[in-house]
Amino acid sequence: MGGTCVNRGCIPSKALLAASGRVRELRDAHHLKSLGIQIGGVEFDRQAIADHANNLVSKIQGDLTNSLKRLGVDIIRGWGKIAGTQKSR
Repeated sequence: MGGTCVNRGCIPSKALLAASGRVRELRDAHHLKSLGIQIGGVEFDRQAIADHANNLVSKIQGDLTNSLKRLGVDIIRGWGKIAGTQKSR
């Protein structure tokens, strides 16, 4: 549910970019010091960041599914296959 944007594109990539941006900001000690902020070493957990992105995708998929169900849409899960070439008459 949600197509490429939700499942493999926009949503997971922006979640990963947001996390990497925070790490970059927190590692900029010179800039932070100019703001009067001093912090220790910044570390990150790649798997936890990936899990966050996957959880976000799952939540959006669930929200979309529930919205469609509330509207009375029948959801059919599966894979489609084109059986032949498209022809115009």
